[in-house]
Amino acid sequence: MHTPWRTARIAHIACLSFPVLSLGACAGSAGNAHAPSPALVSASTCGPATPAPLRPPAGTGGGTATVSYAGVFDTLARNVEAHHAFATGQRARWDAARGDLRRELEAATTREAALVALSHVQNALGDRHCYLSPPSDLRSTRLGLGLRLFAEDGGGRRARVAEVLDAELGAGETGVRAGDDVVAVDGVPLAAWLDAHPWESSSQNATVQRQEQVNAIVSARVPWTQLKSGDARTLRLRRGDRTWDRPLTFVHPRKWEDTSERGFDDAPPMKSIGCRADKSALYNDFELTAVGTNLCVYRPKPGTGKEDTRLVRFVSFLYDHQGEDEDALRAARADHVLLARELRGAGAVVLDVHENHGGNNPFVFLSWFADRPWDHQTVHVKVSADFSEDDTRQFLYGDKTLMARYARAVADKQAEVSWPFLCTEGGKVRTDGTCEARGPRPEERVTKARIAIVTGPECTSSCDAIVADWTTFHMGPVVGLQPAHGFTSIRHAYPLVGPDGRDLGRFRIALSWEGYPRNGTPLEGAPVHLDWEAPYTFETRDTWVDLSVKEARRRAEAAR
Repeated sequence: MHTPWRTARIAHIACLSFPVLSLGACAGSAGNAHAPSPALVSASTCGPATPAPLRPPAGTGGGTATVSYAGVFDTLARNVEAHHAFATGQRARWDAARGDLRRELEAATTREAALVALSHVQNALGDRHCYLSPPSDLRSTRLGLGLRLFAEDGGGRRARVAEVLDAELGAGETGVRAGDDVVAVDGVPLAAWLDAHPWESSSQNATVQRQEQVNAIVSARVPWTQLKSGDARTLRLRRGDRTWDRPLTFVHPRKWEDTSERGFDDAPPMKSIGCRADKSALYNDFELTAVGTNLCVYRPKPGTGKEDTRLVRFVSFLYDHQGEDEDALRAARADHVLLARELRGAGAVVLDVHENHGGNNPFVFLSWFADRPWDHQTVHVKVSADFSEDDTRQFLYGDKTLMARYARAVADKQAEVSWPFLCTEGGKVRTDGTCEARGPRPEERVTKARIAIVTGPECTSSCDAIVADWTTFHMGPVVGLQPAHGFTSIRHAYPLVGPDGRDLGRFRIALSWEGYPRNGTPLEGAPVHLDWEAPYTFETRDTWVDLSVKEARRRAEAAR
């Protein structure tokens, strides 16, 4: 059966910023808490126990005529400041924003407004693995205006229409086109609107921060918005010398999204099943030749260069087959066998993980490609007597050895406990010490060819770990855009209750930071070394991946 584990990673990406995918997934709740599988481990963010809910102190609401949420913030902020492991520089940003965040929650007079304010508090932690869960009586959904925007970089702040999703918006004299500038939102100049919405992203990646802030102009997540389906928003648009106002309406994206997914009952021809539902071909010089569970393999089109180069598009490291570990392992093995077959005789390989949100044990997949040793990151967990046994069972995933170590550390007044991230010895996962110079594993490798990696802002969690190892231990070229920089693996979820007794969802903090044992520098939020950085402009918004693949191919082939 499915066995949750203490440090499996998958990041929650609620609304994707980049054009390749449309929606990310977050990990589900954990089930039972038995010993972990030493190979693949499931991505889980919640342990088996339910912590006591955070309630505001007495006198901050309840039976009074006016409900105040200030006490919710004060209680939450005390826990954040005592226990959250901030990325380098993020604590200073939290401290600077603290007053504004409190005032927003204090000003909330309804549960709906409080949920919006709490989403900003959560984002201010700057941790991609820490996210809000909706209250039990509310369902998370999306709203949009039918446009995709692009956050232009380069000194000034500029938002341009990247794509018109709702075809109806392009009609008529006031029709919207790709390339139009958004200069004001509901009569507020763009720069002022962005200044008033500083906490629309939890990312440590500056490109993602800008993009998600701009995304908030045209999209929203229920229940963390006061917008409702049918609400209006007016965008002032500019095209050349012409400026005009265009009223738009928030609706569910089903209006323009293709929801006609095929299933087994449709009996589609197997040859019609592609890698992903891309709107257009992602790679100009490659064609699809093999489809696996979580990856696809491409070969060069004739006349585009060396014919023995292969491209692997690894879209996810999450093998989650309804909680059955053996089924997940079989699915991973099927991909491993497919790769070994398809890469046989390859002279160079491009490994594209730009859209990979992580999932299972990264070192399983790293061993398929790496030709030299690597270190496992060390997990450092802050120790506090504030947490109950049920709390520690939750965030340590029920691991009795780690729980005992944590209890001893509390008794001895130690500041932290640490262990290597997913380091297996003799079929058991280590829970102390460090793990250095592991691998390579010749029996696991699927190719001996030179490998270059393509990464990007959606690469996070386990994907971040692989890219960090690849660059840190000089395994080969890495090109593209900066990944997400999300590593925290030990989190604690607080159920929140308002002063009126109503459920406000679950708020997460990070209790750990991760770094390599030989230098001890935190990895969260830290950029990696890129051998070549892709141009990311309005003109290249949909082609930067293909440009990165071309560069990765050139570098991999040149090293033969």
